[in-house]
Amino acid sequence: MRESLKLFLGAGLLAGSSWIYFSNPPAVMPEINREIALRIINSGEAIKRFDGLSKTSQDEAISYLEGYVLSKTDIGRVVKELLDNVNVSEVIDDKLEPGNYYFHDLTNIISYSSPPSHLKVHQYLQGEPLIFGIAHERMHAIQDLNSKWNEFETFCSSFVSYTEDKSALINFTEKNAQEFARIFLNNSDASYDEARQKFLDLWNDYEATKNERIIIREIQAHLTFQPYTNPAGLYERMQKNHHDVLVAVGKDIFSQAFASSIELMGILDPVKAAEFVGANGESVDVYLQSVKDLKEQMNFVDAYQRGIERQNRLLNEIHQITIEAVRYISQRI
Repeated sequence: MRESLKLFLGAGLLAGSSWIYFSNPPAVMPEINREIALRIINSGEAIKRFDGLSKTSQDEAISYLEGYVLSKTDIGRVVKELLDNVNVSEVIDDKLEPGNYYFHDLTNIISYSSPPSHLKVHQYLQGEPLIFGIAHERMHAIQDLNSKWNEFETFCSSFVSYTEDKSALINFTEKNAQEFARIFLNNSDASYDEARQKFLDLWNDYEATKNERIIIREIQAHLTFQPYTNPAGLYERMQKNHHDVLVAVGKDIFSQAFASSIELMGILDPVKAAEFVGANGESVDVYLQSVKDLKEQMNFVDAYQRGIERQNRLLNEIHQITIEAVRYISQRI
């Protein structure tokens, strides 16, 4: 039996994409509630009150807040659509920090670490419910499903793995070569060496634009659930999980992708936008042109302004989620 091809590919390209929660309170809140809400959040008073509740009352509080978001806000209805209609496996991974979610693009699986109740309510108080994290990763599943690379990623999932530093380990066997030749070369008689070389060529093409693909997908998913209107804030937020990718792409390209994503948010609803990103987000150049073509096709000359208005509406809803969480928890005892 011919020895299989074993490769170790260097770090710097992420195997998937992830949602991480942040603990800073919103910078702006409705003026009438601003002083009391910020005081309660910053003092930890609401969390202390929550911790003093019985387990039953804590569960009731979280259930109430989730129901409020899903039924009383537009962004909650987007979350509900994703939870109800996107079929993707979810598995617990205790190596992740509690409350973090991660979509694996090769296996189309979301891994997560179960958050404790106080973290769940804490994130409602911050205006970033953890159900947004689940929905964020499901956006990535939609993007991935609509990508030209989806079939190739599915094929690779059985013999490509990643180290903790995100380096790719490839174990390309004779059996993999036969399957690759049948699926991608339409030639079941191809030799191992031919299939191996064709696979490596395709893998290199896949990796060549992966950084830009990650950036485009992350921007669109983040903008769906977070009210950024300029690239600097989102660029900073993504540093924790995507530093190497951001460095490789650069701020200028990031800003261009951000601007086109704002336009896209002004043209399509979030789920349709995720489908569009999957199909047209192969590279930033392709993405920019595709958004431009869509804007002209649909005659949305004011797409950017519409996108900004959508983000401002989202900001108002997030403020209301925060205020409702403060009100509900503060009145429980």
